[in-house]
Amino acid sequence: MKKYRWLAALVLLLAFTAGCAAADEHTEPTDATHAPMQTAQPDIIRTVYEPETALIAPPSVVLKVDTQEQYQMLESDRPPQAAWFVVDETGREVVVGDIKLTLADVFFSCYGRIVPVFELNTISAAQYLQEFSKKSRTTDFLVVSDDPDVLKEVSLSGVRKGLITQEKGAACAQQVHHAGADIAVISTATREEAEYLQLRFISVMLCPNMDTEAACYDAVDCGANHVVVTDSEAVYKLYESVDDTQRFVRRPFIAAHGGIASLAPENSVEGFLEAVKAGADAVECDVFLTADGHIAIHHDYTLKDSTVEQADVSVKSLTRKELKCYTLNPVGAYSNSKIAFLDEFFSLMKENSVHLIIEVKSENPHCIEKICTLAEEYDMLDRINIISFHTEQVARSREVMPEVGASLIVNVGINSPDKLIRSAYPQTDGFNGAYSPNQNFPAEGIRAMQHRGILVNLWTVDGPEDMLDAAQKGITILTTNTAMNRICVDLETVQMDSKSIFKNNGE
Repeated sequence: MKKYRWLAALVLLLAFTAGCAAADEHTEPTDATHAPMQTAQPDIIRTVYEPETALIAPPSVVLKVDTQEQYQMLESDRPPQAAWFVVDETGREVVVGDIKLTLADVFFSCYGRIVPVFELNTISAAQYLQEFSKKSRTTDFLVVSDDPDVLKEVSLSGVRKGLITQEKGAACAQQVHHAGADIAVISTATREEAEYLQLRFISVMLCPNMDTEAACYDAVDCGANHVVVTDSEAVYKLYESVDDTQRFVRRPFIAAHGGIASLAPENSVEGFLEAVKAGADAVECDVFLTADGHIAIHHDYTLKDSTVEQADVSVKSLTRKELKCYTLNPVGAYSNSKIAFLDEFFSLMKENSVHLIIEVKSENPHCIEKICTLAEEYDMLDRINIISFHTEQVARSREVMPEVGASLIVNVGINSPDKLIRSAYPQTDGFNGAYSPNQNFPAEGIRAMQHRGILVNLWTVDGPEDMLDAAQKGITILTTNTAMNRICVDLETVQMDSKSIFKNNGE
């Protein structure tokens, strides 16, 4: 197996000879006898090892490489899914036991099947890694640091970022978002604390100071997306010890698409209240900027199909007063619902803890500023995410509201994991670790995203069977029109106690 991996590396190296010489004069041969090829090479999207397990979306296994023995685990037939290396202050070397490695050594050792994680402690190290990556065409890796300024020095499309922090709750979410990071790297977390971050498009990497088994138990108990350990093989054995009954490590959040359109008009105040009563974790709404600068909530660009009057007029061309003259098509017990506005939505939702996902359909650049103003006025910045099909609006939301998670909505027509990652990297760059594909997005792609700290918000999935199928892919947020609460995806099977999952319980 190793022979063919070496051959593949050599073939790819020759194919890109012109751009793939050593990153600079510091990539000369080292004393590391385990890595005979010392020049940088263009990397490929990694296909990581997936252990057989009945766990649904178990934490990705990150091996902390501090010793030569741990480094040798990278050559195993069952290698870790990711490997954590501490880079020196210059960025040129990684010390593992008694040996020093160049970045080229590390990338080669992880070639094709292990996602490298580089801990950076200085801006100069970040700058060196940035330049090395550009020259060697390697971008499928993660960087982590406890310094936001260090993370901001790395701006390559595809490189995901993790902030090492001891903060919890809102303070943690704001710190991670402001750092432009995708992942919260924390030592401990309860399930409630982890879910708080995940609902805000932040992936959770548990990095506890404890032995592998205890770390794995804690990661499963809180529903972490990654766990940093000292022995990856020990984690795989735990995962494989689970019986044949499928177990959710963490539950997907249920987002009500425009409220519950089968019980009340879509995007109406009444529909949002029905979603709250049904037990939704989040409510999604669609917004436009009106002619007089208000934020109207409405799914379609015109009123033709949604109103009793069937007016073929665009939402953005009318004022708030004019829009309030129209009546939404009757649904269920509601026959006199009016078009809602974002300030009404915020005022209504202040009475509960349901999260709010705002899809920006307006292309008007001032729409984001108005959303921000209202969110600040109603103290809702910590309760919202921004999603949109318009890349410019998502990017603008990150500039105007850096403390708010954002995601691009996409229609995906490919199913190869490596192609999915290649397409997702530029689409998620700078948007804080979230991706919102349509319901056809495959489980392999979702797992590939998780290994890189990218959470998946899947839309739109209806009916108990399809919802359960989507949940079993390991998604983070499931957007649905179905008028059921979270039990509709059999979430009673979510296992909150790792000691009853793993056989032998560490005995």
